[in-house]
Amino acid sequence: MEEEIDLTIVCPSKGRVGKVHTHKFIPSLTLVVPHAEQKAYKEEYPDLKVVSPPKDVKGITATRQWIIEKYDDVFMIDDDVIAIKKLYTGKGEHSDIEDPEEVLGIILRMAYMARDMGAKMFGFGNLRAPLQYRSHQPYKFTGYQNASYCGFLKGHDLNYDVTYKEGEDHYISCLNAYKNRYMFMDTRYGIHTKDNFQSTGGCADYRTQTDFIETTIKLRKTFGNAIHIKSASGGKKNIYKGERTVSLPF
Repeated sequence: MEEEIDLTIVCPSKGRVGKVHTHKFIPSLTLVVPHAEQKAYKEEYPDLKVVSPPKDVKGITATRQWIIEKYDDVFMIDDDVIAIKKLYTGKGEHSDIEDPEEVLGIILRMAYMARDMGAKMFGFGNLRAPLQYRSHQPYKFTGYQNASYCGFLKGHDLNYDVTYKEGEDHYISCLNAYKNRYMFMDTRYGIHTKDNFQSTGGCADYRTQTDFIETTIKLRKTFGNAIHIKSASGGKKNIYKGERTVSLPF
C-alpha cells in the first residue's frame, strides 16, 4: 500500500495583514510571514497557523528556500487568490471553484498524480481564462511553473538561488528540468487573483524593472537558450522590459 502524502499548503505573505484572501477557500493554509509581522498576522488570522523563518531569511526567494527545506511535501500558493478557476468549461458555465473541499481535492490529486509518475515538482498551468485552455493538452510535463501555485515532493533535490530578487520560479523550473527532467502541470485549472501586481506589500515593496532586466541576463547566462525575451501576443499585449519566458528543448 502506497504511503499517503502529508502535503502542507503554505502561503508566503508580507505586509498584507487584512488583505489575505486565499484562506477563505483553503482554511488549512499555513501563513509564512516575516518574523516582525508574525504577531500582527496571528491577531488578524487567529484560526490559521502562522510561522516565520529566522530573522536572517529576507526576501521571497530566501523564504521559498526555507519553506522547501522545512517541509518535505509542500504546495505554495499566493495570498491574493480568491478562487481556483476550472478552465475546461462550456459556454456560460461558471468557472470559479470556491468550495474548500473541492479545492483541497484538486491540489491533493495533483500531488498524487505527480508522485505516481515520478515527478518531483507540480502545479497548475500558467493559464487564466477558459479561452486559453487547450482541450488536447490537459497536462504538461515541461516548461515554466509559476511560483504562485507550485508544489514540491520529497526527494526533489532542488534549491533556489537566494541571490535572485525575482524570477526564482524561472530559475527553479529550469533547474528541475536539468536535474529531474520533467514535472507535472495540470492545465485544466488556473487561479483567480484579486489586485495582482496592484496591491501593496509582498514583492511589490522591493522589486523594480531593473531587477527584471538583471534577472533575465543572469538566467540567460545560467541556462542559455532556454531563456527567451518575452514579446507581446494576442493574450498579453503589455510586456514589461526584461520579462522572459522558458522554452526547453524537450
